[in-house]
Amino acid sequence: MIQQALIYAAVFATAFLASIVAPPRAAIAHPHVFIDGDVDFLADESGRLKSLAITWRYDRFETLYALTSIGIAPAPDGTLLPDDRIALIQNERDWPQGFDGAAKVVIGGESVPLTGPLGLDADLLDGRLVVRFRRNLLVPQAMNKQTIEVGFYEGTYYYAFSVAAAPKVLGLGG
Repeated sequence: MIQQALIYAAVFATAFLASIVAPPRAAIAHPHVFIDGDVDFLADESGRLKSLAITWRYDRFETLYALTSIGIAPAPDGTLLPDDRIALIQNERDWPQGFDGAAKVVIGGESVPLTGPLGLDADLLDGRLVVRFRRNLLVPQAMNKQTIEVGFYEGTYYYAFSVAAAPKVLGLGG
């Protein structure tokens, strides 16, 4: 039963994400940053939702801007030098005051608070900045027959998030 609820939640999250990627007013403003993203649900040993595993893949222009704004240039082979990778991870981990991580979780109609980024990693793959991190729910939530909505948005700048892969549910041990 929990497995079915989790699969339903993953499918619903995909549909919800797709529905908010291009809201009706998108025709009025155009995005400046394009992010292909993934989100997976991480369950604890009791089958409760404990975390979101998030991946952002920035477009090539934003990648170039992000790297140059902190003084990083890719190595000739298109990778990052170890010190540059550490600087990039630190930069991505230090979110500006008031930035909520562009993620919102609603379970059973109630907004669920999340931690800041945990286990953050960043790299350069195929000329694109890829950032991976986890956001824990402050209190793990049961997923039995509950609607779980996950939305990505950024209200201070023109970001366009797209879902690159269907969410998975991880950590149920089978």
